[in-house]
Amino acid sequence: ADFSAGEPELLRSPSAGGVTALRSVGDGTRILATAPHGLSPGARIRFSNVTVRTDGSAACPSLFSVALNRQVSHCVEALTGHSIQVISVTSDTTALLNVTLSAQECAALDLTQARWTRTNEQTFQNLVAKRGAQGRYSVCWGQAPTSDVEYAMPVGVLDVRVPLTFRSAMHVTSQAPGLDTPSVVAFETGNAAAYTIAEGPLSFK
Repeated sequence: ADFSAGEPELLRSPSAGGVTALRSVGDGTRILATAPHGLSPGARIRFSNVTVRTDGSAACPSLFSVALNRQVSHCVEALTGHSIQVISVTSDTTALLNVTLSAQECAALDLTQARWTRTNEQTFQNLVAKRGAQGRYSVCWGQAPTSDVEYAMPVGVLDVRVPLTFRSAMHVTSQAPGLDTPSVVAFETGNAAAYTIAEGPLSFK
């Protein structure tokens, strides 16, 4: 592989039970989270561990699905069956979702173990391209892929470019043998704004 990185990070509720409540509103359903969610309009999330309360079967009846070979509830499937778009964000713990549930259906859901996961964005920390890996790469997603051929959905491209070079030199501060003395590294940084307007000392990373 031309790249090395850890496992991708998905934005999600910090723990099970991260959803305080769902509220039916005129143009969607509002989620109330227990902690700042970090979501933005256009994000897509998917719920898990949502069930129907024991006293909620009237609003959210359970039916047997031949296709899924199990009992299903339309209330649960509306949240867990596919990704839901975030329409707007009203605070750091609330957001309006593009899914329609009545007040009775929201009240019938057991959210004590529920959590949500963002499905349209992943973050890779410490993504490193190997030497000679410059070029354009396709970025594809797959659902639980086990091989390269199962990444069936292209989502973007990644351009890896050869890093810019600059003039540099190293100078010793003493010619005396057997002494540990510092050295001086000199180099030109170019005219990028990050360098030209910087004040004070800079450091290497």
